[in-house]
Amino acid sequence: MERGWHELLAVVDLETTGVDVATSRIVSAHVGLLDAGGRVLERHDWLADPGVEIPDGAAAVHGIGTARARRDGRPAALVVAEIVARLRGFLERGIPVVVYNAPYDLSLLHHEALRHGIEPLREPGPIVDPLVIDRALDPHRAGKRTLVAVAEHHGVALTDAHDAGADAVAAGRVAQAIARAHPGQLELSAAELHARQQVWFAEQATSYQEWVRRERDPGFRCSDAWPVVSERRGRHLAEPLRIAAAVIERADGALLFVRKRGTTAFLQPGGKLEPGETASAALVRELREELGMELAREDLVPIGRFAAPAANEAGVLVDAQVFEAPLNGIPGVAAEIEEAAWIDPQRPGDVDIAPLSRDILIPWALARRAREARVPRATSRSA
Repeated sequence: MERGWHELLAVVDLETTGVDVATSRIVSAHVGLLDAGGRVLERHDWLADPGVEIPDGAAAVHGIGTARARRDGRPAALVVAEIVARLRGFLERGIPVVVYNAPYDLSLLHHEALRHGIEPLREPGPIVDPLVIDRALDPHRAGKRTLVAVAEHHGVALTDAHDAGADAVAAGRVAQAIARAHPGQLELSAAELHARQQVWFAEQATSYQEWVRRERDPGFRCSDAWPVVSERRGRHLAEPLRIAAAVIERADGALLFVRKRGTTAFLQPGGKLEPGETASAALVRELREELGMELAREDLVPIGRFAAPAANEAGVLVDAQVFEAPLNGIPGVAAEIEEAAWIDPQRPGDVDIAPLSRDILIPWALARRAREARVPRATSRSA
């Protein structure tokens, strides 16, 4: 007989720096495995240094402040890679993954993976979201639907709310309690339950949108995509724009930025990849077309792959492969570029700088400058 979807469950929970899935970072996380009785078979816990300040409000919720994360946390990129790998392993084995309010945790994890150059979980499934199921099967029950409230309603102990491990395990046990309470409606395969939740979530989102439009905001929109969705202004989580970008440094340490015609933000030179084009080939083409720089792909030194909000397309991410490129002559301005500027990364002033450059590449350049003050550049490059 085929095993019921609730008899072996992976569970996951993330504690983070905020509520915006596109910009918040993981602070702590838990991935575990429960048997049919809710007993913990495996547990994996992480404390991350998110690389940014943890707001006081977030620290008050989960109890982890910036000082502790920096002292005891592991690098964020390693933590994110390990979380994704654990979840991918469970999903590839066909084990359902329980995520309470999946569109938050899974969307944030998706953005974190892109931010650190990690292949994200693409269309993850089967996912079990007790919040969606509870609302669908008991829609008229009064009261909150927080994990604490829903756990209490279903008789599941949760004594340390907002601890990633406690929340993840409680969510898995809540899913099992709901399965026991509604056996006729939930005698489904894991794949069937996943598909059913997509329908239920869409119905719930539509109902909520209609209520908000009627009672509060006639123009309100919310997404109906599940289990991965961008919560920024209700847009679905679209595939990011794939771009290649260059960090070009002058002898005095200033970095080259460009501004496209009709925009205000300065960004690294580069542009979108054409279908079938590699990032290095795209960058060579863009530097030639927009700045008149003649470089070969062998001239480019890979820096990394990063994700950030697009500067000129609201609600869209860029998936950027970034290279260091040598300064070849005096850059000109052509094609869609209206202005080129050299900016000191230590003193950028009040210039409008694109998020990728402001939040990732300028800090990278400053960190390298600090390293090279201690280690000669030729030595550091060859290491």
